[in-house]
Parts: sequence; structure tokens; C-alpha cells
Amino acid sequence: MPDSDVEVPVLAALLSLFVMVAAITALVLWIMRWCRQGYVLPYEPRRRTPWGPVAGVLAVMMTAMGIMNVIMFRNAQGEGAQWTAEEFANAQLTMSLIQIGFAAAIVAVLVVVNGASLRDLGLPSSSDQLIYDVTLGIWIAFAAMVPVWVLQLGAIQILRVPPGHPLLDQMQQTPDWTLFAAAMLTAVVAAPVFEELVFRLLLQGGLERLEDESVGWKFSLPTRREQRVLDDLSAETNFRMAANVPLENEDIEDVPLEPDAAATTARLAAGDELWSARLQPQDLPKLPPGGDGMAPGLNHGWMPVLISSFLFALAHLGNGPSPIPLFALALVLGYVYQRTHRILPCIVAHMVINSVSVLMLILLLSDSGAAE
Repeated sequence: MPDSDVEVPVLAALLSLFVMVAAITALVLWIMRWCRQGYVLPYEPRRRTPWGPVAGVLAVMMTAMGIMNVIMFRNAQGEGAQWTAEEFANAQLTMSLIQIGFAAAIVAVLVVVNGASLRDLGLPSSSDQLIYDVTLGIWIAFAAMVPVWVLQLGAIQILRVPPGHPLLDQMQQTPDWTLFAAAMLTAVVAAPVFEELVFRLLLQGGLERLEDESVGWKFSLPTRREQRVLDDLSAETNFRMAANVPLENEDIEDVPLEPDAAATTARLAAGDELWSARLQPQDLPKLPPGGDGMAPGLNHGWMPVLISSFLFALAHLGNGPSPIPLFALALVLGYVYQRTHRILPCIVAHMVINSVSVLMLILLLSDSGAAE
């Protein structure tokens, strides 16, 4: 599109003004809460994820695939290959369907194989929780926009690397409503859901479990191996009590225990009382992880955030300076997941940020008469 034809339409100007005011307001509220309370979000405890860090292998694979796709696309452009709007839209729709299918498969495997619950998957368990998560995600998205924009502009100026993304570049080269629809599906729906499931839920959640176990964080369920030992001990104790067989430990024998009391005591010692279905989230103690983590110099809880954020940014390598601001965005999303242990706020925040970028470009291209 010639530069002389580019002018900011009214709708784009109004959207820009609204986004800027909302972003500044949200960031000010974030800073005020941090200064007043010492934290932005209260810690909401949960049991360890039923999957371990091995699930993060998928995140590494997706990172490599993302880099390879961008490199292949850039090489094709460099060799003079031209995509039509329909071809690119079909490619994006195919990728979206693959990502949505992968996301559904991930959830199915976690439920069937690992026995994950709604709480484990970070999904809301009530309508009130749903409304809160969506509202939180919108707030987080706008609060993160100003830092992300500043880092994006700074990276462009310092590194002298022009901004770029295969999808947005193609939208400008061959503007078409079919491509616009594919862009909305890919960037606003498929990518946020898939990436947050992989990098936050699977990778960060699995790494949090690894760190909890490595430092002995007690407010988590025991591992499967530990649970088998506890089950064996409690079963033997209950059998002895039912058969009136004296216990070997006289101190324990003197304590009156009801059937299943040994199992209950073992579970309480492991922190299982925090995850009883009878307890509501507001009844759980707000005890964020404290002390040293599994990496020297980092407090407990932050190594998983850093690793997942780094791989998230690395997966966008080749999109100009985007990995730098995206690393900062991932830190924010990682913090939200670490504090709430719910994935929906992260997905909503990711969707809002992507939708603003895509919608702004669509308004500019369509209002200038470029779209066919």
C-alpha cells in the first residue's frame, strides 16, 4: 500500500485513544496496588500438578517448530516466493485447526491419563469464578500493554531491527477479508489458547511441581510414589487396629485412633487438607512459596516463570525484536499463573493483546479501501 494512501481512520483513532487510556489506567492501578500491598495478586494455593516437567518437552518441541516455521517463511520471501491472500489464509486456518486440536488433545490426556481436575487445569469451577477470571485477564492485558510497547519501540531503536510478523506482514501485502478472518482466528483464538496451555499450564506447572519437590514445599500433595508409601502405611495401620494387633510404636499405641485416622493424618501432614472439595478458595491459607528455589539466587517460584517465559519468547524468534517485549509479557502472564494457578486469565490477557494489534491493522487497511 503506498505511503500516501495511509491515513488514520476515525475508528482506528478512537480505538487507539481508548486503548491508550485503558492501558495507562490499568498500569496505574497495578502500581498502586503493588505499592499499597506489596503484591498485585494474592497467592491462591493448589496441589501440585498431576503431571511433571516431562510434559514441558512439548513446549520445547513447539518452540523449535515455531522458529522453523518463521525461518522457512522468511526464506521463501527472500527467494521471491509470493503468497496469495487465499493461500496464506488457508495455511493459517490449517495451523489454527492443528493448534486447537493439539489443545483439546492436551486437555484430554491430562484428564484421562493424569486424572487432572478443573482445578488442576486452571479452569473456573463456578460462574462467579469465570467472571472474575475474564475480568482479571482484561485488566492484566491492558496493564501489560504500556511496558510491552515501550520495550518494542526501544528494541527497534537500539537494535535497528524492523518490526515484523509473518501474519501481519501478509495482511499488509495482500489485504483481503478472508485473510482478515483467518488472522482473527489464528492470533486471537488458536494461538493464545494453545500457547498458554503449553507454556504456562504444562511447562510452568510441571516445573513448579519439580521445584516444590526439590525444596520440600509442604503445601502440596505428595508425589505418586510418596502417596503409595502413605497408602501402604495407613492400610497396615488400619488393619492392625481392626484386628486389635498392638502397634510397634508404643507412643502411637497410646493415642486413640479411629479407623482411617492414620490415613487422614498422613494426608494432613502432606497438606491434603488444603485441597478438600469442601473448602472454598477463600478458606484456603494465602501462603506463597517462600525461601530459596531450585536455582541459586532466585526465590522459590520464580525459576519456572523465567524458564517458561524464555521459551515463549524464543518461540517467536524471527519476528523482528518481538522476543524482547514478549519475554516481558510472558513474565507478567507467568506471574498471574503463579499467583492464581488458573489458566483462563492468561488466555484472556493474551487474546486481548493480540486482538488489539490485529483489529487496529484491519481497521487501517479496510478503511483505506485496500481490502478486497
